[in-house]
Amino acid sequence: MKKTFFFGLLAALLTLTACVLPEKEDPFERLPEENLEVIEGKLFPFSVSVSTRATHRLERDSKLVGYLASDLVQLAEFEGQDVILEGVWRNEKMRQIFWVEGIKIPSLMADAEDEEEKGPQRFTTKKFTMLIPPTWEYSLAPNGVVYFLNKEDPARRVFLTFSVEDYSPESGIDNPNISMNGFTGMKSTTTDENGKEREVITLYSNLGPKKYVYTATYFFDDFDTKKAVFDVLQSFVEGEAAVQEVVINEQKAKAEAEAEKLALSKSEKQENETEEDSNETVEDSSEEADKGVEVPVSAPVVATNSSYTNLIDDRAYSYDSNLGFSLKIPFGNWYRNFGAYDGSLSAIGVAKNVVNTAADVQIWVKVLAKDKPSAETTELITGKGITLIKKRNDSSVYELTGPVSQRDALWSITDSIQ
Repeated sequence: MKKTFFFGLLAALLTLTACVLPEKEDPFERLPEENLEVIEGKLFPFSVSVSTRATHRLERDSKLVGYLASDLVQLAEFEGQDVILEGVWRNEKMRQIFWVEGIKIPSLMADAEDEEEKGPQRFTTKKFTMLIPPTWEYSLAPNGVVYFLNKEDPARRVFLTFSVEDYSPESGIDNPNISMNGFTGMKSTTTDENGKEREVITLYSNLGPKKYVYTATYFFDDFDTKKAVFDVLQSFVEGEAAVQEVVINEQKAKAEAEAEKLALSKSEKQENETEEDSNETVEDSSEEADKGVEVPVSAPVVATNSSYTNLIDDRAYSYDSNLGFSLKIPFGNWYRNFGAYDGSLSAIGVAKNVVNTAADVQIWVKVLAKDKPSAETTELITGKGITLIKKRNDSSVYELTGPVSQRDALWSITDSIQ
């Protein structure tokens, strides 16, 4: 009788315990997603006097496709253009509004797909995100480990694994030997008899008792893969709010890049039209020129001490050069030191997207040799963009170049140089 009672009580306790045990958290839970849709047409401002958050409308063949709004895309920059929009439909006050998350100009899409294929791809979960090269692919195993391989490898060998593991904060971190991208961690390397390296890099979470473990395997001289793994680690971001911010900023950057391409296309078209008009003017004034009358030639606009909105705040990134100067990069930008690039003494590339190669750069900060430069910072505005020239010493200058749309960033960086 006692045995029966004991086993019955044990079964009840086990059943009760099973009911209250929390489910194990899935570290690879993805962000909640709405169904993205794509619509096309011509974009116009929405000028009807009704209470709505819609700011624009999309028409196709003179028929309404939908009312538009966006927190990510500056729709006003694309008014009057044929566009392809990516976004979601949401109901608001008995009306559907298409919330735009991405935009493309069909006439400028010739090389866009190739550019996207060359760029990094984002591995994103609800609580962390990182960038991986476009030549990599991955699979998630049932044991919670991500396996990476190179699509260009005919043997399709796994060279990198990634996992999220628990650890006890009370036990502390044993002999941390690296600090990377705001994380404290440990790195160990072993080499087998075939010359193949096994590198284990552990980054400890700043938000809880978790650690992120990367295990890479490559030959000693495989510097490209080593650099790629390093870049992945440098791009790692954790925390739901931080992940959301990264994703949103990336969407905004893509929209701004499309707006920049549109502005450049318009500028080139206007420049060509101006050049044609100028050629006609020169032909018409050839007789006057023969008589010694000087025909004016358009020149870049030169300005000094121009006003601008300073983008440097407490969140700005600091950069110290081994050439003995420092500067600040506005928050939300990426940057990379390219060394003595393109004839410069030093070149730093800045962009609102990840900077892997020179092709990714939107703003250049270069140190150039120049004898006896002017003491005043000079701004040159041409059809191709803006150039700022600031004296460094009697034999060199800082030259910053970028698009007109990034004028505030150019001046902010320039005035931060010390």
